[in-house]
Amino acid sequence: MSTLFRAALSVIMSMSKTVIPWKCSVEGESELESDERIGQALGGPVIEVVAKATRQRFTVGCKRKIVREADACKTPDAVGALLRREELYFSHLTT
Repeated sequence: MSTLFRAALSVIMSMSKTVIPWKCSVEGESELESDERIGQALGGPVIEVVAKATRQRFTVGCKRKIVREADACKTPDAVGALLRREELYFSHLTT
């Protein structure tokens, strides 16, 4: 090992608390303590917003266009490309 690597490793090992960036907390600290600490730093409580998934809605004209394009495809690869472009599954064409 290089001297620089050993020095960096010894500094890391000597740290009593390590920050884990993807968890936004410190090792040995509970999530509640972490949330409170973040809330104090931001000047208010931490509010978690959960995104709600919505289904795609297709108009009759859009459905007809996709079915016509699928019928015009000469190879299964072309149908697959169409489905990927429109973000559809094969079962959407059959039902």
